Amino acid sequence: MILSKNQNEIVRKLIEEKVEKHEIREQLITWLFDSLEYKEIHSEFRMKHFLDFFAITNLRNNKYSFVPRGFLNILKIEIDNVVFATKNNLKIYFEEIIYLLAYFIPQFFPYCLIGAVSKNMKLNSEFNFKLFANLNFVSNMNNYTNDYFQNFLTNDLNTFESIFDKKLSTEISSLFFDNEKERIMLIKDESGLKIIVKYSRFEHDVLTRTILPDRIEKYDVVETWETKSNLIERCLKAIELISQKFDNIANKITNN
Repeated sequence: MILSKNQNEIVRKLIEEKVEKHEIREQLITWLFDSLEYKEIHSEFRMKHFLDFFAITNLRNNKYSFVPRGFLNILKIEIDNVVFATKNNLKIYFEEIIYLLAYFIPQFFPYCLIGAVSKNMKLNSEFNFKLFANLNFVSNMNNYTNDYFQNFLTNDLNTFESIFDKKLSTEISSLFFDNEKERIMLIKDESGLKIIVKYSRFEHDVLTRTILPDRIEKYDVVETWETKSNLIERCLKAIELISQKFDNIANKITNN
């Protein structure tokens, strides 16, 4: 999403007024949802997040799996408001958090989660899957590969193949570059559909690599927005495509 002249001016004024950057991020994501024709856009502050389980598990398992848990502290240091929006029959929520991983030199890791719930997803609540499951953690689902996804997990291969036919599989796979698939997980569980993204340093608005003052790196919220919003937009597209397939299957059952 490229900001309009008017939007750039609004952001400039917010910066001049020394508005907190998380408030600017909230404004930007609101504009993005609006540009994609989402409705009922609003935000809420929450202390508990779906993202915590996935991000913290990912950091523990992949980053410092060799460290005893008692020696590894993971804290939420920057929490944005959760943004909600609707489109057709989809209810969307967007979480964004920076986690501090404290072990020797503290490091900062930014993640986002885009969640979606719809009536027809709930009808298939027992069907679960994970795509691009490189944000690994222990799962009771079976691991598979096919021509479109190098790695996916599901508890029902027949249902998975009926939803992810050649057309949908090609569309979903082509939305993301290979290096993005390594830090994205698309998951369907009993609570709905989610995409978890571990941001790269170029996608996040403010990324601090270490707490030492002379080594702090910051990336301006506006300069990185185009790159970051492009990825978020593609994640939303994937959610919409999969949701539409659930709708199509439900309509066929109803018509029969």
